[in-house]
Amino acid sequence: MESNVTEVARDVYRISTFHPDYQIQFNQYLIKDDEPFLMHTGFKKMFEVTPRGRRSVIDSGEGPLFGFSHFESDECGALNDWLRVAPAGEAACSLVGAMVMVTDFADRRRIRSTTATSLKFGSHRPPLPGTPHVPHCWDAVCSSKEPIRTLLCSDLFFIQAIPNR
Repeated sequence: MESNVTEVARDVYRISTFHPDYQIQFNQYLIKDDEPFLMHTGFKKMFEVTPRGRRSVIDSGEGPLFGFSHFESDECGALNDWLRVAPAGEAACSLVGAMVMVTDFADRRRIRSTTATSLKFGSHRPPLPGTPHVPHCWDAVCSSKEPIRTLLCSDLFFIQAIPNR
């Protein structure tokens, strides 16, 4: 697997990886800043590919923030792998996600939860409101990067081809 990295807005990069086993393309978003932010860690089995894509944008392999819209393996399965290579890294998720799932799942207890309506990192303060069940799961959040109107969310438009029977 290889990732394609595209700057989709100023300092916002999409790391896009086609997974041949699932026949699906997965997208992660990296915001380049003093405190870089990676939205979605991806599957644990895809971890080896994402750091290469990230390094093409940011020299440092360290965190500090790894966020996801909801707790599922395609969103945060590689979180612990990232925390191992990023000593200053932290998970960023909703308050519900932190309380119910991530504090148990994450190898590191430092978790930045979105108790307010935004998440501060570096010079950015994207809105990160809790959006229960949108796109799905009760711990969901949707983020957008202002002022460029870039939505950082997942699972909004999933189309599955149904084979002819």
